[in-house]
Order: sequence, then C-alpha cells, then structure tokens
Amino acid sequence: MSAGVPVSPPSGGSAERSEARGRRSLGRPTLRVRWLGKLPYAEAWDLQKALWDGRITGRSTWDYLLLLEHPHVYTIGRHGDPSNLLISDEHLRDLKAERYEVDRGGDITYHGPGQLSVFGGSGNFPMRKPGI
Repeated sequence: MSAGVPVSPPSGGSAERSEARGRRSLGRPTLRVRWLGKLPYAEAWDLQKALWDGRITGRSTWDYLLLLEHPHVYTIGRHGDPSNLLISDEHLRDLKAERYEVDRGGDITYHGPGQLSVFGGSGNFPMRKPGI
C-alpha cells in the first residue's frame, strides 16, 4: 500500500474526532482504505455486512474500500450453476479450498493467495445490501 493512505485514526486522536473530521471534509464522507491481508471469505463477508449496516443505520459516516486476499475459495454466484465447478468436494478438501454459494456475482469465481480482492461500500451511490 502506498504511503500517505491512512489506515487508522491519527495517533493520539479518537475515532470519534477522526470521524468528525471526515464529515467536515468538503461536506462529504471520507473514504477509508483498509489493507486486511489474508482473510477467510466468511470473515470478510461478515465484515462487509457489518460496515454496510453501520453505514445505512447512520452509526458511521465512513465509506470503505477493503483490500485483501483470501485463502483458496470458490464462490458460486446467484446466477451460477454448481455443476460448472469442475472439481470434486474431495479434491477441494485436499487443496484446503472452500466453496460458498453467494448472493452476488455471476457463475463461478476463484479467489486465492496473491490475488487482490477489493470490496467497496459507499453511502454516495445505491448499493444492494450484502446478503439480499
């Protein structure tokens, strides 16, 4: 991640003061960029849902851009056909790979180590709530 992109509230300041500064920044919310490293798919999904919930309920004014990578995982999107995943459950276990059926995306998507995954959430444009 390049220098100059804040990844936490300024040292010595509270999250509340940082959030207040974010709200004052040209009258727009501040985009918070987070490098999360390698994170299991389910944990990243839970985090996205929590951030979205905080945003739509007004508990937070922050917009987020999450940067991360996953261990080996295959997702089958809402328009996906599980028969298109041409690997057996036994082979998935041998590879220590997971499989999830998700409510977004298309058919089959692979996420894995070394592959950057980027997830964004903003109150400035319409988004479908995760999990719907």
